[in-house]
Amino acid sequence: MPVTKMPFAIEVDTVTYKYGSNIVLDQLSCKIKDGSYVGIIGPNGGGKTTLLKLMLGLVKPTTGNIKVYNQPVDQLTEKYTIGYVPQRISQEHLQFPATVYEIVASGITPKLKLFAKMDENDRKQIKRALMTADIWKQRDTLIGELSGGQRQRAFVARALAGNPRLLLLDEPFTGVDIASQRQFYELLKKLNKDHGLTIIFVSHDLDVISQEVTELLCLNKRLVCQGSPDSIIENNIIENLYGKKITHLRESSGFYGGRSNKRSGASDRHVFGSSPLLSNRRHSIACLAYWCGLCPYARCSSYIWRVNCVGSSRDRYGKTA
Repeated sequence: MPVTKMPFAIEVDTVTYKYGSNIVLDQLSCKIKDGSYVGIIGPNGGGKTTLLKLMLGLVKPTTGNIKVYNQPVDQLTEKYTIGYVPQRISQEHLQFPATVYEIVASGITPKLKLFAKMDENDRKQIKRALMTADIWKQRDTLIGELSGGQRQRAFVARALAGNPRLLLLDEPFTGVDIASQRQFYELLKKLNKDHGLTIIFVSHDLDVISQEVTELLCLNKRLVCQGSPDSIIENNIIENLYGKKITHLRESSGFYGGRSNKRSGASDRHVFGSSPLLSNRRHSIACLAYWCGLCPYARCSSYIWRVNCVGSSRDRYGKTA
């Protein structure tokens, strides 16, 4: 049965959400077109994960409403329309005695009726999801024996098993090395371009996400801005999103060494190349600490966002960039 094309995958209308007296989202309205590739960015506590949960119908808004493909999310009859990869899912339950195939097969469950068994079409869909996520060869491997990147692909395959139209991911690159991140971005781009999947994901890596997605949605309890990455990466918008204690530096070195910058046309150098930011020894150590996951306050990449949370950059890392 052919799928009817809708103009909007998600419609959020003046949504407010509160935890007790704490306002998490305040009068938020936005629309996401069907077939979009959207990144959600914003500071911690800005409401990013809560917005995904509202889109999924896991929590109800205090006021306002949300529609998924023109249906109120709490009345959505075909729940498998939405595929979901939760935050840190690939880092949990690593000792659970299930194979990759069994994990992915569990994604079929929302489509099955009570006490129904999988048929041949379901098994074909599971295989298709494993092939699409490039995890077919590991189908008989226990989930805990996979690398971080492979586990993430397995859970994406699980989300794809129900043949969704919309894929939501919450910080999918947590605990995944840089090489696996690059492969994962290529997978998401393929799912969006070749399979027509609407993709919405939360990320803190603004430098990379701005080069990958077609649209950014910036949250800080309210909708600060929505549009193409080129139109959003401006100092005044970033200050509204993260506050004034943010230093934004543009350098030619890229997240992935040797890749050309698609937006500026400049050739990127390796992150540990001859960038002037690395002229200071202590700053180099700070950058290395960041990439090893030891320090969340330093970044060496196409864009550098430094939050002076504790002391100044000079106090923590030597020469202020």
